[in-house]
This record gives sequence, C-alpha cells and structure tokens, in this order.
Amino acid sequence: MALETQSLGEQKRGDYFAFYADLTDASLVPIVLSADLISSQIRDRVGTLIDDLEISTDSVPGRYLIEKGDTKSWPIGDLEIDIEMLIDGKPLSTPTFTVKIVRDVTQNA
Repeated sequence: MALETQSLGEQKRGDYFAFYADLTDASLVPIVLSADLISSQIRDRVGTLIDDLEISTDSVPGRYLIEKGDTKSWPIGDLEIDIEMLIDGKPLSTPTFTVKIVRDVTQNA
C-alpha cells in the first residue's frame, strides 16, 4: 500500500489541521471506500490518544481528507498518526508518520 501525503511541516497548536491521503493497493490501484470504513487517530509517542480525526472522501478515487478543526488541547511535541481501513472485514493500517506540534504565538485571532 502506498501513502502519499502533503508534507505539513510543523503544525501550530490551535490551528486547523488537515491533509489529503491518497490510498492505493500494492498495484497502485486506488482504494475506494466509504468514509465510515476508514478511521484515523493522533497519539503521543507512548500511545495515549490525543484525538480522533475526521475523514471525508474526495472526488478523486482513493483520496481522503483527514482533518481536525480544534487542536487547542494537543500537546507540544511529536505526535503519531496512521489511517486504518476496514477491507473485507479486516483492518489494514497505513505506515505511521509523525507531526510536530509547536506553540502558536498569536492566539487572539
């Protein structure tokens, strides 16, 4: 399975968080599922759940928007994310990747 995401670099705590994931099988065929068969969470390095992320489908087959509007409670530091799909009743996860959460300087906007 291939996972292609746009590099987000650092994510400011409190800002809207979003990225697109293009999910394909080993033959690079898009994995097309309804959003209710896909889930994603963000956790700290010891596995503590930080948040459930929202997933929606895109008009491009196999492309999904992963997002969270409220990140004010996310801790500063490196967090881990993966995406889990339910394919034929079996869970299949993407590789794990990290997002560095940094302090937001301007907080009254």
